[in-house]
Amino acid sequence: MSKLPQIRRLVLEDFMEQKSWIARLFLPLNTFMESVVTALNKNLTITENFNGEVKVVTFAAVPTAANPLKVSYNLKAAPVSIHIGQVSRFDGAAFALTVAPAIQWIWTSSGLEITNLLGIVPTSAVRYDLTLVILTG
Repeated sequence: MSKLPQIRRLVLEDFMEQKSWIARLFLPLNTFMESVVTALNKNLTITENFNGEVKVVTFAAVPTAANPLKVSYNLKAAPVSIHIGQVSRFDGAAFALTVAPAIQWIWTSSGLEITNLLGIVPTSAVRYDLTLVILTG
């Protein structure tokens, strides 16, 4: 992310030739600029910045439509987008993905269900943590 500009508010003294009309513009413009700078300086989280949540789910077998991985989260609305943030082994051991991971999911009356994980082939003895970024409308 780029740095915020150093100018955080405009002052009338910098615009003396336009003093007659520009003063009315400064109040709403300065209020907006200060709000944006304040918001962007607070290290907003996904939940604060979007209507979304970061969720970690643990699994040991590839989910299927018949045996989906059910994901509970705190948001009230149906997801519009789900992104994989990270895949790691539950035990912390290193492993390498051979292709980019992807998920297939559905929204049902019982909630979010992952019906397939592409690019991840877990063995029966290994559990994985899947970090998801869930965004709602």
